[in-house]
Amino acid sequence: MGGPARWTSVVAALVLAGCSGAATPDATTPAARPATSSGTATTSGTATSSTSADPAPTAGAPTYAFQDSNFRILLVGPDGVTQPLDSLTSGPEDNPDWSPDGSRLTFVGQGTDLGSHPGLWVVGADGTGLRRLVDCTGSCRFVDDPAWSPDGDEIAFTRLAPGPKAGGTLEVVDVLSGRTRTLLTAKPGEGYAGVRYAPDGKALVLEWVHATVQDYDDTKGVTLIAVDLTTSPPRTKALTDPALFAQTADWSPKGDLIQYAALPAAGARGTDLYLVRPDGTGRRRLTTLADRGGAAEHADFSNDAKTLVFVGADPQHGLDGLLQVDVATGTVSAFGKGNLTGHHPRSRPVP
Repeated sequence: MGGPARWTSVVAALVLAGCSGAATPDATTPAARPATSSGTATTSGTATSSTSADPAPTAGAPTYAFQDSNFRILLVGPDGVTQPLDSLTSGPEDNPDWSPDGSRLTFVGQGTDLGSHPGLWVVGADGTGLRRLVDCTGSCRFVDDPAWSPDGDEIAFTRLAPGPKAGGTLEVVDVLSGRTRTLLTAKPGEGYAGVRYAPDGKALVLEWVHATVQDYDDTKGVTLIAVDLTTSPPRTKALTDPALFAQTADWSPKGDLIQYAALPAAGARGTDLYLVRPDGTGRRRLTTLADRGGAAEHADFSNDAKTLVFVGADPQHGLDGLLQVDVATGTVSAFGKGNLTGHHPRSRPVP
């Protein structure tokens, strides 16, 4: 991954190697990114969009924001693929997420006025109104994983500061004012990643990343945790064994299930998708691609909760890139027309 230093995703490395294309947390996988000073500098402009040769979903399908393998944010819909930020940013664009009304995106990236310091940004879905919320300078190593709150008022994100004594933090930033506050602070050598809000805004799910004080990129394990936001301080509950490196979790539209990717067993070389209730019960393995030399990760529920769109590989059936799985049957198929490779597909909300 380009850009600033980040937690090394051990699971992602395993996937790429095998395919072509109430406790404190205890988890491993993509990483938390450091705090930044909040800011409200604005830059607006209209991006030039380009339509691809038709790697698009079928007619009537929702639009997905998607980070491709070149770290550009694409909008993937029935009419093709557009790149709304092409003329606005000067570096990698990571981890898009939609506002609750589907009119704006937040992402991690470099705006034209940020030099070499990636930060947290908001932009209209048409590429207008680019605005920086968090500027990762000074004691900030990186910020990552923005997730819009269901009420649209805040964006949760993870942060990591440089230095061996720094622990990662889970924070939220007010979209209007740019003020930040910290929800969780990890011990030195640990951090957070992959935060996502429950549909009612009362809980979060995220990764608790375990590394070492000597080397933050030396990931030892990842624990998926649920965070109860109705208590002060927030209470956390471990949902997975850190040896399974659970990652890229998200909630179903009704909030009754959490999907995530994890190794089927400690030491396995690929991740598969799982479903679990928020209280940790009813766990179900949804895909078995790792058993056939494939993998599945970075999934997102469709708006009707019938399918998960994810990034993966199914060598047995010649599938690679952006795929989908039927939640009821576990049947995996291609998503759209063409192989789109990258990370973090996000379904555009339907208000």
